[in-house]
Amino acid sequence: RLSGSHAGGILAAGVFSFSRLTWQWSIAAEVFSLNNLFVGLLMALTVRFEEATAAKERSKIAAIGAFSCGLSLCNQHTIVLYILCIIPWILFRLLKEKELTLSLLLRLTLAFSAGLLPYVYLPVSSYLSRARWTWGDQTTLRGFLTHFFREEYGTFSLVERFWLQSNAVVAVLAGLGLATLVSETNRVLHCTGIRNLEWLSAALFVAYQVYSNYSICDQRTNNVIDQFARNLLDSMPQDAIIL
Repeated sequence: RLSGSHAGGILAAGVFSFSRLTWQWSIAAEVFSLNNLFVGLLMALTVRFEEATAAKERSKIAAIGAFSCGLSLCNQHTIVLYILCIIPWILFRLLKEKELTLSLLLRLTLAFSAGLLPYVYLPVSSYLSRARWTWGDQTTLRGFLTHFFREEYGTFSLVERFWLQSNAVVAVLAGLGLATLVSETNRVLHCTGIRNLEWLSAALFVAYQVYSNYSICDQRTNNVIDQFARNLLDSMPQDAIIL
């Protein structure tokens, strides 16, 4: 959407999807995969907002984006580095178009707050003793704020945890770079075959990414879970009944 080039989009998606870090964390039960989804969602909404031509459409996308920003903050706090860039830009664009009214600002605030609603589960589950110690003691305000501001991981320790999400920006820039290079070359040389070269370049880059990282990310011989289960069963006495 940004470049108008399908090959550039495939290059960006392929380079990011098959990069070593993204690939490794996508096959593990961790927060990083979901965070990558939120990063992609916020980027897509930002592009849609930029493309919107009507005020009603812009306000709708802005509300969805505000909700997505709040919801993404429930997953991992490093997303705040994206949000701190996106929100001021959205507000500036709305102000520039003379569409930033008090009612719209209130709607965006409510949408953002609605995205944070999963945090309500913490004190509720803690009081019901269902997940009291999973996120620390949430029965007190101090305990809730400790988890809310991620003090266990370092509230402002963002850079060392931002390495995976930053790959998305690099991938997007790679796609834009390819599309821009082909567009400028075609404008100067008036060569019709340059489009075929664009597709070939994108395919080769993605194929190389898969080839170089497949052996590292291949988990076919990983039998840790199987061995753990077998060892657990072997440790039980003969004729034991498992409930």
